[in-house]
Amino acid sequence: DLLTDVLLGGGSVGEVAAEVKSSASAQIVLVIDHDLGGGANQYRKSLVTEKIRRGAMVLLLSYKVHTLSHVLVLSSRKTNRHYTIPGTEFILDLCREIRLDEIIYNTAVSFSQPEEIPQLIAKLKRMGSSRLTMLLHDYFMLCPSHFLLSDQGEFCGLPQHERCQACLDTNQQGYATLFLARNMHRWRGLWGSALGLADEIVTFSNSSRLLLSRAYPQLDVARVSVIPHTAEHVRLQPVQATHVASLRIGVVGHIAYHKGAGIVRELAREILRRKSDIKIVVFGTLDASCDPAVVQVTGSYRQPRLPELIREQGTNTFLFPSICPETFSYVVQELMDLGLPVACLDLGAPPERLRDYAKGQVLADHSAGSVLDALIELHQRVYLSK
Repeated sequence: DLLTDVLLGGGSVGEVAAEVKSSASAQIVLVIDHDLGGGANQYRKSLVTEKIRRGAMVLLLSYKVHTLSHVLVLSSRKTNRHYTIPGTEFILDLCREIRLDEIIYNTAVSFSQPEEIPQLIAKLKRMGSSRLTMLLHDYFMLCPSHFLLSDQGEFCGLPQHERCQACLDTNQQGYATLFLARNMHRWRGLWGSALGLADEIVTFSNSSRLLLSRAYPQLDVARVSVIPHTAEHVRLQPVQATHVASLRIGVVGHIAYHKGAGIVRELAREILRRKSDIKIVVFGTLDASCDPAVVQVTGSYRQPRLPELIREQGTNTFLFPSICPETFSYVVQELMDLGLPVACLDLGAPPERLRDYAKGQVLADHSAGSVLDALIELHQRVYLSK
């Protein structure tokens, strides 16, 4: 990762500007992104690599949560320098000495004083002729609760403004508490201004574009491109399930609350209630306590090993239990590429693909009993009805 190397410490604006100018790069590109890992960082790494391959210098503005510090990384074919900087004003001062050709907003989740980011973007755009691209990897531009989980821990559906404001007043989800003003009108005003200046806005699913339009009805949707991710980095070959006579449920990923830890817990309880011998295997981690007689958690693994682990564990039918409207989901794409049966809740981007997938199932009812019945039916349809 670009941010895992030892930082050089603070450099003056003049020193950093001189470093940028000395690179004689074809283009200067500013990328704004968090340092939390996951799909957004994966996307950013590929983006930065491609920009550098084409001769650009990339300035990556990020934020390290564990040191509470802003970080600026300069990367080109000849340069890889890391600086701690005092804040976003440093970027404004720097851009008075250099010319940005492009600004790419990836995501700013976890940045302290997050309201500074749309203000920074707007000021930079107005300073010059930089091309501005805004990417919707999450819903941070719509709400400080970037998974659109309400104060009750459920997908909010983007209600009327009064309900939005009441929710934000008490919302503890994700990094929502970092927005100290807790004022939804101000949040939407700042991000709406930045979106209004964008040359292109990219979402990775139609459902994300619809949610964006609901939050910002004045936005010109003609400037919103829907470009689904590709999973070319995965290169997984279809896998043959080794044990198909009985249902064995697989769940893939780091299953935190928003990824459906509660769904997995309740599903395990339903299996116990029915005195069923169905098992669940979580390939990754699970933020919930479950009876080990029903649920096995493998722990973290290297992604290329997933097909082998699936065969070893005998899992044959998969559940993607996320309770938030995913903007894409690499996990769902990987499981489809593996040719395995996959079920998901009727939220966000995954249903768009699973409805057209022969082994897909979209779950309208999220109760444990209904989810288990649907998985049993999916297993029978794929493996036992031939």
